[in-house]
Amino acid sequence: MKRRFLGKYDGKKREWLHTALLLVFMLIAVFLVLSYIFGVATVSGGSMEPTYNDGDIVFYYRLARGHSCGETVAVSMPSGEVYIKRIVAVAGDSVDVHDGKLYLNGEEEKGSYPTTATDKQPTSGMSYPYTVEEGRYFVLGDNRLLSVDSRTFGTVAEKQIKGLVIFAIG
Repeated sequence: MKRRFLGKYDGKKREWLHTALLLVFMLIAVFLVLSYIFGVATVSGGSMEPTYNDGDIVFYYRLARGHSCGETVAVSMPSGEVYIKRIVAVAGDSVDVHDGKLYLNGEEEKGSYPTTATDKQPTSGMSYPYTVEEGRYFVLGDNRLLSVDSRTFGTVAEKQIKGLVIFAIG
């Protein structure tokens, strides 16, 4: 007589095994999506207020490339931290800061997003006007009075941009 592996509980064991395999598959799929397609970061500090506030959780799309002015991006810093900043200038753009204002290619910035006064950072070593190099971006926080950004650490390379912020919870 042939003995069955699952015995008299074949149906229940098979259902449990099916559910467990489905759960494992779903966890692997979520992990892969969050690792390669989307990312998550937490806003730390008030540098992006009022657009994003301290503690907001932002989701970004990792596959976006060829960023343009006005986009909000997640930037990977050498320290391992992730900063949320807005791109204000791309390769070839001239950036100037004076009288509390930002000038792009000789014209005062008139973005569609809220900002505070823009001043030079006295310890940055940046000299203005500054022309953004190929493959690099000039990024600023919306609350420029509190922001550590390109005025402090210089432009960021394309490879430092982890992704395009698509929405936030907070």
